[in-house]
Order: sequence, then C-alpha cells, then structure tokens
Amino acid sequence: MSQRVQIIVAGSGGVGKSAVTIQFLQGKFIEEYDPSIEDKYRKTIMIDDRSALLEILDTAGQEEFRKREEIHTKEGDGFLLVFSAISEESLKQAQKIHRNIIQEKDNKRFPVVLIGNKIDLFTENETLIKGAQKHLMKFLKTTEIVKVPENVTITVKARIVVVKGPRGTLKKNFKHTKLHLESDQEKKEVTVTLWLAKRKQVCGVRTIIAHIQNMINGVTKGYRYRMKLAYNHFPINLNIPENGSFIEIRNFLGEKIERKVRMLEGVKVFRSEKTKDEIYLEGNDVTLVSLCCAQIHQICNVRNKDIRMFLDGIYVSEKEFIDED
Repeated sequence: MSQRVQIIVAGSGGVGKSAVTIQFLQGKFIEEYDPSIEDKYRKTIMIDDRSALLEILDTAGQEEFRKREEIHTKEGDGFLLVFSAISEESLKQAQKIHRNIIQEKDNKRFPVVLIGNKIDLFTENETLIKGAQKHLMKFLKTTEIVKVPENVTITVKARIVVVKGPRGTLKKNFKHTKLHLESDQEKKEVTVTLWLAKRKQVCGVRTIIAHIQNMINGVTKGYRYRMKLAYNHFPINLNIPENGSFIEIRNFLGEKIERKVRMLEGVKVFRSEKTKDEIYLEGNDVTLVSLCCAQIHQICNVRNKDIRMFLDGIYVSEKEFIDED
C-alpha cells in the first residue's frame, strides 16, 4: 500500500503556485489560467524504492482565503512556499506564512522548501536573495550555461573538461567540486548544475563558468600580458634564451645576482620590438600566463629599501587577446 503524503503549496497571489504545481505534475508550463480558491491533485511516485501517493493542495493567495490555509496547515506533511523573484513583498508574505505554520505545528519538525518563481524576469536584487537565504532554505537547483562557438569542441568526462579550438587544446580538472557538468554537442553548449547549495556555493557555479569561458577564449584568441620594466637607479638587463621559454634578469638595483624565471608549459616570453623596456608573455591558458607574470614581478620585488624611492621592478601594464575579433 502506498504511503500517503500531503503537500501544501502556499504563497501570496500571483506568484505562480499553480504553474509550479502543474509543471511538476504534467511536465509543461501554463502561461494562462483562472485563479481559483484551491485545487487538489494526486500523483504516485517512488521514494527510496517505495511507492508514495502525493496529495498536493494548491491553495489560494487571496487574503479572504487565509482561514482555509490555516485549516490545511495542521494536516500538511510538507510545505512548498512560493515567492516571486521580482516581488520583495511576496517573499515577506512567504516568511509570514512560514511563521504561521510553525505556530500551528507547535514547533514540531517538518519539511519546508522555498521556491523562487519567475526567475527569468529577475533583475539582480541582492537584498531579496539574502532575505531568502537568511530566513529559509538553500538553493534547490542552480544552473548556468556556456554557449560554445562553432569552431570549438568541448568534451566533459568525470568533471574533466577538454576544450579544442584553432589555437590548440586545453584541459582542466574540476573533480574538487560537487558540480554536475554536461556537454551537449548538438546544442553547442555546456551546462553546469549544482543542487542544494548555499549562497557562497552558488558563486562557485559562476566561477566554473568563467574558467570554461576563459578556456574557450584561450583556444580561439589566446592571451597576451604586457609587462613594463621600471627603474630609476640602475637599468635592468634582460636575456631571453631558449626561444622564449626562459628569462634572465640582471643588474636589478645594481645587484650581481642573476634572477631566472622559467615559463610554465604553453607560455612564451618575448621582448617588444616596438617599445623600449617592455616584454610580453603569450599563451592559451590565462591561469598559466598570469602565474608567469606573477613570478617575474615577485622575483623583482624590492626588499629592505624604502619603496617610496625605489620603485624599480617589472609590472603588468596591459592585458589583451592575441587574435582580436
């Protein structure tokens, strides 16, 4: 015999409670419907290999039907509180309903899910997001999509992303994350999904998206970082042997120490032919290019001197793509 579970869908009027309910039951989204006092639906699902009969009560949002919601609150086994992502007032109303449920349930433990609807109409509202996080739930599902250009191929296997393009191939391992990555070759897009995340974890989704986008830019355009040699007391001498995979820095602050930096894999360093006292580093992986720049800057960092007078060093002056659109 199926276990009976009663779910109450509540929220203020016009937030899309019926649309969310029908989307779950029928797998389709309705754009127009007539508001009603309440609707009741039934659906049998499998939970942990056991059959369960869901009785979903779609309540009304109008004030005149609040008493009816209070009656059903005592009978509900779980609650879906719906608010509109474009209405801060609907979030406050959901919080009010949540407090009423706690009173009716006499502080007993019960499952509650907060649903932000109309997210496609959402404009960035940090106050609304923080309010939802502070009072209730985690983000149930967070999804971001990267569009893949026609001349680029991306494959994803076990959270290892391989990007192939006109300039070469880049590979990055994201196994340290708890994200789901999926590549659709037909739609030419990569989807990154995270379930049950907190606000800071949601930021990790956008970070992975930024990494993949940087990889796409790397195999199609490439990265170039320009660095300027700054000196006042002693001119800095450079030697770049081995076809740009190595750089030697001499006479920094008049010291006889020879500073050496070897470029990481895929990064080359060149002396500028047009501008005096300028070098540039090129590569497809923006992370490796920036790390090489950091190593050059750090090895020429002034120590044990007044930096207000000794401004000598090698600094990043400009960042650009090698192959501009």
